Amino acid sequence: MSSLKAFLPALSDILGLSRDALHNRQRALAELGLLDVVPGRGPGSGAPLTAANVAGLLISLLAARELRDVDAEVVAICHSKMLPDRKSTANNKATFQEAVAEALVDDFLEIETIRVTRPWRAQIINLSGESDDYFAKGYRTPFSPPRDAWWTGELPSLVFSELRKATIVAVSIADNDGEED
Repeated sequence: MSSLKAFLPALSDILGLSRDALHNRQRALAELGLLDVVPGRGPGSGAPLTAANVAGLLISLLAARELRDVDAEVVAICHSKMLPDRKSTANNKATFQEAVAEALVDDFLEIETIRVTRPWRAQIINLSGESDDYFAKGYRTPFSPPRDAWWTGELPSLVFSELRKATIVAVSIADNDGEED
């Protein structure tokens, strides 16, 4: 089993962030229960390398500029859902984190970028500019949160493309390692 921590050097190179900053964020997300974690110490424990765990880390980077801002609002954005009357342009996953996880490993999905406007909306934008909008619980319009609380983070399309390539390779290797056990 490969770990998310082992994937951090590749993420560091793609995102231009230090490995320590990414690892500290990973630990904060694990404490919030946002990442799947195998309990214990030593080899085989910690956060496994899965698309969902990479998605959680990525969403936290878009939703919270500083480590101190990784909180329940980031969790709410990861768990956000599309309005029931909306049809998805990209995929039909239940939560934003699940949709981003799929977008990271399915290169047949024509995704341009991912955007988060904290604390209320998250978007997956396809190549034609259409978006799947996910709303955190309690927020259904852009007028719900006070404007001074907004923060928008968007992943540039070229960075998303590189991140997708690296994630596809790393997750497929991790999945194959797990099958050999």
